[in-house]
Order: sequence, then structure tokens, then C-alpha cells
Amino acid sequence: MSLFLLYLQPAACSLQPGVHMVKIDDADMAGKWERLASRDPEEASRASGATWDENRRVYVVDCLTDRLEVDVEARTVDWSGMSASRSEKGLRRDLALLVLEYLANACDVPASGRWVSPQQLPRGGAFFWRGPHEAPADML
Repeated sequence: MSLFLLYLQPAACSLQPGVHMVKIDDADMAGKWERLASRDPEEASRASGATWDENRRVYVVDCLTDRLEVDVEARTVDWSGMSASRSEKGLRRDLALLVLEYLANACDVPASGRWVSPQQLPRGGAFFWRGPHEAPADML
């Protein structure tokens, strides 16, 4: 299992009516689709932990409680199982972009077995709050 953090720019995505599918078709993401299309499916699967379904020509990615099917030719990400992300438009788009980025760039590097704090990541401290803070309990 891989844990990855990415900053993604908003992309042009459209939700297909009546199904739980996201089509990612903006120019900024075209390079990601092309990179994924140029990868050997077996190598991309091995590097990412995804499964390549040769018959349907899709990557199957288990991510937390979601099962996603990534169709490189159609440039779509489809939810095949029940999950909370299926009903949230923003979550579907964001997770679809994250999975596309991951599949396009995953490297076959074994996990180190060590926990890494956000401050140990390059520029990680800039994205995470440091120090204690008070919960807004007075609003309750």
C-alpha cells in the first residue's frame, strides 16, 4: 500500500449522467493520460499496486473504501463499488485526479517500513499546522 500526498490544480472534469463516472478531459491532464497510456500495463500495475484487467482494458484501483476503474482510452474513472465518494461530486473528481496522477507516475519502490512526519517531507511543514490549537467548542 502506498501513501502519497499531492497538490493538484483544478482540472476540467465532467460527471457522466446517471453513472458514477468522471471524465477527465482538460489539456493540463492530457500529459498524465499520455504518460499512463505509454506505460506497460503490467509495469504500471506492479509499481502502483493496481490490477490490470486485460479483457476490459482498465486499471482496477482499490483506494481506502473505493474501487475505481481507470479507462485510459476513454479517459474516465468509474466507481464500481459502493462508497461514500460516489455520492460526493467534489470527492469523486479529486480522487479521480489523484489516482490518475498516481498511476501515471508510481515507481516500484518497496515501502521503507518507517513512519515519516509531514515536517520531514520537502516543503511539508508549509502545508501542515504546527503547534496546539483550540477546538471551537463554544460553537456547540
